[in-house]
Amino acid sequence: MAGNIAEDGKTADANMEGNLIVRKSDASLSNVTVKGDLVIADGAQRVKLDNVKVEGRILVRGGADGVEFSKTTAGKGVLAVNPNQANFTAANSSLGDVTLSSDTKLSGNFDKVRISKPLSLTVEKGKIGAVQVQAGAENAKIQVEKDGTVSKVEAKAKGTQISGAGSVGEVYAGEDGVQVSTENTKVTTGDNVSGVQAGGKEVQPKTTVTTDQKSAEEELPVRKKKHSSGSSSGSSEKKQSGVLADGVWYGTGTDSLYYQAKGPDIVRVVVKDGQVSAAYSEKHIEDESFERGQNVLNHVKGIRTAEDVDKLEAQLRQKTGAAYDAVSGATETAKGHLSALRNAVLRAEKYSSDQVKQNVQWFDFEKKPKANMNFGEKLDLTGTVLKVHLRMDRQNPYPLTRFPNMALPPILKMVRSLRKIHRVSTSMAPCRYSSARMMA
Repeated sequence: MAGNIAEDGKTADANMEGNLIVRKSDASLSNVTVKGDLVIADGAQRVKLDNVKVEGRILVRGGADGVEFSKTTAGKGVLAVNPNQANFTAANSSLGDVTLSSDTKLSGNFDKVRISKPLSLTVEKGKIGAVQVQAGAENAKIQVEKDGTVSKVEAKAKGTQISGAGSVGEVYAGEDGVQVSTENTKVTTGDNVSGVQAGGKEVQPKTTVTTDQKSAEEELPVRKKKHSSGSSSGSSEKKQSGVLADGVWYGTGTDSLYYQAKGPDIVRVVVKDGQVSAAYSEKHIEDESFERGQNVLNHVKGIRTAEDVDKLEAQLRQKTGAAYDAVSGATETAKGHLSALRNAVLRAEKYSSDQVKQNVQWFDFEKKPKANMNFGEKLDLTGTVLKVHLRMDRQNPYPLTRFPNMALPPILKMVRSLRKIHRVSTSMAPCRYSSARMMA
């Protein structure tokens, strides 16, 4: 069977026992189930897999001129062992762990990529959920192009370099000499590491910083400016409404599967040139469906208004569209993320309109009130602690009675929601403050 496929360059519908080997270039496999491994042999280039189910591994020894995965699954992941270079494109596929051992270019969506040797990975477009740079891959390079997104990088190899005009959500630097130059990337260093740089600045061990802080974390986000053709040079610019301010914005969800029991989802949204360029889950409270539900954040690029978020949510309600296809089976989780996204977009719109500094990034319970109570029983908040993430590095306790003087309406709203269920005592409740960089 393998020889026939190699000669013909294509195969009809089939279920195949054992392993399948593709030996020729321009092979096109469709509607095939392989019970063992699928091997793309040395020299086999421009291979297309459409609706192919592989119960074992997909072993790629060729593929320099491209392997296209469409509606393809790999039960035990993909192992790329081409000694020179590989190019992969994936659409609507579930490939599991993709392990690389030579220079690789990726386009499309991949769940997890492992780098096992020193190499260069280029993310041309699409989104990668996680990249793990394993020990032994010293000085590996990850280049994320403008249309590419990587949610998380775990660098366990010395000298790992992460760069490009694309978006990288967060990096964990677990070894010396890791360098991160992408914008708006949260970088966390491990114990006893040295020489780690984020945005050209050295980062101390056990520290979290965010790159490009001048335009995002450290400074106020930049309001997008619009000039009317009839305005004079001496006139003052009017504040804009309905325009997103550039920067990093945190959104607090108002709708999720376990919102009342466990609290809201939190997302971190990057706005660039007046539109959403990327969004990441900062905190979630969902069950195992979270991994699928967060895929809705892959469809937020280009959002300019809260109405655009509503359109995505409408896809989930109507069970149609690309966003629904990405999260089918986990729509309640996805709704939680979208409600948090909407909050972040509204905050960006608000700042663009009123230019009022927003010190609070997000907040959550550090210690929740007693949950098991009878109806009408007094709710004692004495031991309740709210963790409020600010832009500045500080952490101070504040009593509940001081909240009204601190201009924190979201916290008051949460406390008022508690009062609807219980009679709240006036006991003092500490509020623990911290920065988003330290606690997020």
